Amino acid sequence: DTGTTGGGDTGTTGGGDTGTTGGGDTGGGLSLTCSGTLYAGTLSGAGDMADHPSGGAFYFDGFQATMVGDPGTNFDLTLYRNFRGTWRPVDSSTNADSSESVSSPFRGGYYARVSSTSGSGDYLLCVE
Repeated sequence: DTGTTGGGDTGTTGGGDTGTTGGGDTGGGLSLTCSGTLYAGTLSGAGDMADHPSGGAFYFDGFQATMVGDPGTNFDLTLYRNFRGTWRPVDSSTNADSSESVSSPFRGGYYARVSSTSGSGDYLLCVE
């Protein structure tokens, strides 16, 4: 599913769905202010993961991602960068409350991986 652009938009939940762009976005009861691309998804339990954007994308001004997950979940966020054709982790956030943020100031190919350490539920991920 693809969302719309503008402030106060409502996102969707579901594996790998693209939500909305704009401030004050929500999805499945979650809220995350986002001026970039908002992804909404669901992880089914420990070991489940999702990559955004799928396959990676090139960013000229570096990469920043912020995520929130359902209460009671422990979702982690890892940032991968393409180095000469090989994807390597360059930053990670492993807070216990599924409130995570990763970034890199360099231009290049990136994607963010959301993974469940424990629990199942919804998440919102803002990529800027």
